[in-house]
Amino acid sequence: PYARLRAYYPETPDEYDFYKATAKEDGANGRNEAWECYVSGLSPMNASELLRTIISFADGAPVIGWEPRLSAAEEAKRTYTVEGKEKLTDAEWAPTNSASRFFRVKVTMP
Repeated sequence: PYARLRAYYPETPDEYDFYKATAKEDGANGRNEAWECYVSGLSPMNASELLRTIISFADGAPVIGWEPRLSAAEEAKRTYTVEGKEKLTDAEWAPTNSASRFFRVKVTMP
């Protein structure tokens, strides 16, 4: 949203093309563009902020989570999908709750 870009990039002229270009700028973490930081709930100005996948075990089964955890209201605006692969060489990631060996958390907004 424009308001979020204005908060982090106040020098951006109030024109659509400039907002579009600003949204595609690299965030300070060097891994995400500004729009990806918004979707993930990260600050594009904080070099240490990353979306991290957290793996713990309960009764011998993996439990996948993520950091940072946002407020319930903010998380409700997003869809979090846990995807997995048995081998990294597998072509596709797929939604999973199984004991895959490799996991990622995909964050989207409608």
